[in-house]
Amino acid sequence: MGERSKSRLRVKRKRFEPPVLCEVCGVRRAERVCPLCGRMVCSSHYDEDRGICSLCAETLCENCGRNLSITQCPVCGSLVCSDCSVQLTPVVRICTRCASKRVSLDDIARKEVVMLAESLRKYLVVAAGR
Repeated sequence: MGERSKSRLRVKRKRFEPPVLCEVCGVRRAERVCPLCGRMVCSSHYDEDRGICSLCAETLCENCGRNLSITQCPVCGSLVCSDCSVQLTPVVRICTRCASKRVSLDDIARKEVVMLAESLRKYLVVAAGR
């Protein structure tokens, strides 16, 4: 009996490790890892059909559907990746579809101003509500 009690003392207990929480909601237990971004997410924030997290699904390139987008085309508003866009100036990229239509820089500039004004308006509305 003395030998038996000694063997019990040698058994190492597993150290308690808290569950990893979803990096999107921070509430549920993370069950999946997104292959695109590496986020650990719960089943609610994982798109089974696409095999990626919900954040990556929202920001995928609307042209190819494979890569994460890097910009929004100022002409048509599509989210596009670097492969599906053309850099016109150091700060302006347009999608390859709009580039093939040979959209003028003046048209792009006008749409950029409208988009900027709309973004500023939304920001001011949110800031005023605080």
